[in-house]
Amino acid sequence: MTQNGNGNGNAFNPQDHLVKIKSKDGSQKDYYPAAWRLYELSLKYPNANFSSEVLYFDVEKNTCLVKVRLYLGADYAQSDKKAEAHKSGPYTSLDKVETAAMARAARNFGIGTEYALEFEAEDMAPAEPKPRAPKLANSSRLNEIYKAGKAAGKFATPGEMVAYISRVIEVGVTRETLGQLDESLIQLIEHDITGERW
Repeated sequence: MTQNGNGNGNAFNPQDHLVKIKSKDGSQKDYYPAAWRLYELSLKYPNANFSSEVLYFDVEKNTCLVKVRLYLGADYAQSDKKAEAHKSGPYTSLDKVETAAMARAARNFGIGTEYALEFEAEDMAPAEPKPRAPKLANSSRLNEIYKAGKAAGKFATPGEMVAYISRVIEVGVTRETLGQLDESLIQLIEHDITGERW
């Protein structure tokens, strides 16, 4: 049990938050949901910090890979306790992929390890196949724009890239509509990143 940070003396008990899920072999297993793992982390380690980085994304294939580092204090390198985790998933669900990586890092940090399965609930194959995201154009160009813009300090995350592109072309775009940008808009974005004139 972990002392609850609200000062009322109630102790946080992870077992109160376990849910039953079906494992790959069909049996029912206890699972400790990610949100509760992160909550317990905040109670046990109030000075815990996360840093995250999108290592790879492909708009056309609707996939991304996120790395999350968990550490105590202000600096990962100087922390005496730290963990790292990677998670891949759909690019259109980047926030969920990042949260799953954070929960996995918390597990690697020692939070909820007694309830860890050989897989995570989000790693289980769905009962029915999910519909495939529509194929988007310009994927390789958008990946290059992301790399160039990040290197130029224009943005640091895919979400910031979407906001940046919306400002540059003066039209609101989303992650789902990025692939629909035509060649002239792509060139405008590239020129804005490099600072070149038309």
